[in-house]
Amino acid sequence: MTHRFKSLPLLALTAALAACGAPSPLPAPTAADGPAPSGITAQSVTPAPGSFVMLKALYFGSTSTRVRDVAVQPDGKFIVVGEGRDSGEDSYFGFIARLLPDGSLDPSFAKTGWRRLRKLWEDASCAICFPEYTLPNSKTPVTVTGVVIQGSRVLVSASARKEVDATFSHTIETRQQMVQAFRLSDGALDTSWNGTGVTQTTMGNAEVLSEANDVAVTGDRVFTGGYVNSSPMRPTIATFTNAGQLDKTFSGDGAHYLVLPDAEGGASASAVTVINTRPVVAGWVKHNNAQRMFLVRYKEDGTLDPSFGGGDGIVRPSYGLGDTVARAVQYNAAAGRIGVVGSSADPAGLVRFAVAKLLPDGSMDPAFGVGGKVTTAIGSGHSGANAVVMQPNGKLLAAGYTTSPDGKTDAAVVRYTANGSLDATFGSGGRSVVGQNDGHHELIRGMATLPNGKIVVVGDSGMYGLVGLLQP
Repeated sequence: MTHRFKSLPLLALTAALAACGAPSPLPAPTAADGPAPSGITAQSVTPAPGSFVMLKALYFGSTSTRVRDVAVQPDGKFIVVGEGRDSGEDSYFGFIARLLPDGSLDPSFAKTGWRRLRKLWEDASCAICFPEYTLPNSKTPVTVTGVVIQGSRVLVSASARKEVDATFSHTIETRQQMVQAFRLSDGALDTSWNGTGVTQTTMGNAEVLSEANDVAVTGDRVFTGGYVNSSPMRPTIATFTNAGQLDKTFSGDGAHYLVLPDAEGGASASAVTVINTRPVVAGWVKHNNAQRMFLVRYKEDGTLDPSFGGGDGIVRPSYGLGDTVARAVQYNAAAGRIGVVGSSADPAGLVRFAVAKLLPDGSMDPAFGVGGKVTTAIGSGHSGANAVVMQPNGKLLAAGYTTSPDGKTDAAVVRYTANGSLDATFGSGGRSVVGQNDGHHELIRGMATLPNGKIVVVGDSGMYGLVGLLQP
């Protein structure tokens, strides 16, 4: 059965509404087979900063789609990754697609503009594996987490379920970290990556869950940040050479567990970025039943860099007593700043955007907010940031979701000035919110900047994936 890409054209919006008011509406979609529309709805006026100049709902397979992340090419085309699902299946497959600047599929990529990620049982190559693995031939849930461009190829981080034979009659389900590489020229698997285009890495023993949450690159290395669900959960960073092999000059084996003090409740690496040749990992650690944001930087040999933030090399932005997590981090060399975003609960339990800016040495930016930190409520419900863009002028974009009074989530983007105040020139009072009034949930999972300055956002809109362009 052939499952075609389905694109649902949506209204181009020219004004963003205030967070405290009704969000910009998404028209009710009507499914239609065939290629994506060839252009964007024409604008009669110059869109205001923070307005959506293009919105599209799309899906791959025949039912649900989730778009997880986006990476931009120098020519303005962009790569999106996520999961799709076929009718009658109870699990998702991973996909990668290349879109033209108008949001339509690029047929020069993988012949149709998109392709499925390779399934684990199609290739048993492992960086660290155990002989008792069996490779199931169906129902293998895949979670795609990140995408990054490195030269002439694109790398996708993900995790997938595997099964371990515990006895002859019992199997244990586990998850294994995975990176797949594709050629930008045509979308084919890049077999210079581990000989197959796929690496699979299990951290810990054969019976634990281990997921890669993000991926970043330098010229000669690839880093993934994630976790292993040991007791307690621990953050991980895996480092690969450009050939797709674990780089054993990093921490001795290339697969490193970060042991954090006061982490009796577990910890996870949510995101990774790079400053020059050194990876910076952001995430959360749980202590005294509360989650806390953290950042660390590694030296080239895989040891913690004590010059980052001083002291033990672990930076802990403090937002009070409520749960606080980091979900995205980005370093912008032109701005000379690290931006990190996530969520933080206030004393009343309301979850807000949590945003921090740091200098490259790990110190908090004293010019941003209070001590380098701000929190932002969007409307009266919970909200959280999943994606960040540090702009060269020092402004920072955070994107994620806000909860409306009816309990559904709407996609939200906030822009801050270099000093941490809401940028009044963006959207309505610094906020741009978009959603439907039909009970569907919208949220943004990934964000990047196009060469023309526009901001591309990706995420979910009900059962569809969401791709949009924001006027900067």
